Amino acid sequence: MKTEMTMAFWLLSQRLTQSSWWPGALRLLNRSNKTMQVPVEKYVVFDCIVCLCEMSQEDEYRQLPNCNHGIQFHAHCIDAWLRNHSNCPMCRSSVPLPLSRRLKAYVFQHLLEDVISYCNSSLDNVASSIVNC
Repeated sequence: MKTEMTMAFWLLSQRLTQSSWWPGALRLLNRSNKTMQVPVEKYVVFDCIVCLCEMSQEDEYRQLPNCNHGIQFHAHCIDAWLRNHSNCPMCRSSVPLPLSRRLKAYVFQHLLEDVISYCNSSLDNVASSIVNC
């Protein structure tokens, strides 16, 4: 069972890495969440909650904010999960968007409004100058 799930996850990750938007999203996730190497024997759970594969000391782990159950995810597994979900797969607590992502959305929305307003006023000026000719 674990081998089939690992293969399915690998195929999914291969497909996602071929997408043009994925590298930027991965960089954003890597900056927004804590990544660390930890000794596995400190934790009761020895399987990744997402892929159900056994964790090893060499693996890279990720800890989510707002979760009190410890580190139970491979970094690549939880990154794949968070592309489609906004909550923890174990406790279902909300995982907040990184500040940079929220700021980018805010700036984009307001910048777009300003550009549209500027274009409309420019078009009005051009139209009035054509009428006055």
